[in-house]
Amino acid sequence: MGTFVSGEATSVDAAPEVRYARLSFELERCGPMLRTTWYDAANVLIATDELEVQENRLIRYRYWRPNIGEWASVVRKGAKIRIERSSEGRLRSAELAAGDDIAVGPMMAMVAERGLGQLAQGVSLSISYAVPEQFAAYDFTLTLVAADGGARHVRVEPGSWLLRKLVRPVNLHFDASGAFSRIQGRVLPVTGSASAPQPLEVDAQVLHRGNRACLATARQPEWERLILSNNGAPYRSHGGH
Repeated sequence: MGTFVSGEATSVDAAPEVRYARLSFELERCGPMLRTTWYDAANVLIATDELEVQENRLIRYRYWRPNIGEWASVVRKGAKIRIERSSEGRLRSAELAAGDDIAVGPMMAMVAERGLGQLAQGVSLSISYAVPEQFAAYDFTLTLVAADGGARHVRVEPGSWLLRKLVRPVNLHFDASGAFSRIQGRVLPVTGSASAPQPLEVDAQVLHRGNRACLATARQPEWERLILSNNGAPYRSHGGH
């Protein structure tokens, strides 16, 4: 059995496209797998990812953005990670040196959740965060910025002052039990096109929690090809994927 949370997100951009003004999402934890799925205002799948970890260590990560026909994968290979990215039919790849603490995708929230005790004591946490689109990894710092009635609010921001001028902080919220409840900032979906993707900033809140049967192994490549070739059309609402 896996644990599932779902909710809604509103764009914080000044003038978003209508389909991206209000989104819905689901986050699934199933054994070593963590997956997120994002839907636009018409409940059409626009982004999904799949993370596999072992003892909090990255094994592999993949994302798909059917709305712009893009996918990427990150696979650990010893002391390196191999990144592959396909956009507009062009496949590129690269390898980066990576320590045991390398994070990617939803691992940022996992690090914050796991470190809530340290953060509550005033300790800042540092992570190296891989960005597949840029074939690079950047240092980020996690800090507890507020605690309200047991709930805790963690800010994630780049360690580099130059990057801080380009990337807004991400705020992660956890309830009194330590469960993830809200994110404010950049998320997996993007707008625009494959040649000119635009990051999407949202305010996303968890509204429902539950348990159900799940897949504890990686999805098959056929699933990836299907959602990209059909632009997400077969996958509507939270019950249809």
